[in-house]
Amino acid sequence: TYINRLQKLAKTLATVDVLQSLAAVAETNHYIRPQFNDNHVIKIQEGRHAVVEKVMGVQEYIPNSISFNQETSIQLITGPNMSGKSTYMRQLALTVIHGPDGLICSC
Repeated sequence: TYINRLQKLAKTLATVDVLQSLAAVAETNHYIRPQFNDNHVIKIQEGRHAVVEKVMGVQEYIPNSISFNQETSIQLITGPNMSGKSTYMRQLALTVIHGPDGLICSC
């Protein structure tokens, strides 16, 4: 039967579609692939939360930089309500979770 071949082809085409879509979004929004080393350092320069940046529309999204190393493994984030503290943490989480998977990051 050709069912197995068609299912395999459909899965392959779906994978190509996802990869092409990610590449198009990365190019359009100037996303990058993170670099990794063994120094136990997280350094994000001008990172952005992709969804929040798109939702803001005409307002200008302000990028955030984040830096962690073995000496500064904890940071205290303060500010008034609705100032972006949660967005800042989600942005870091998305980058740290998706970066090692080889996904592009909004940095």
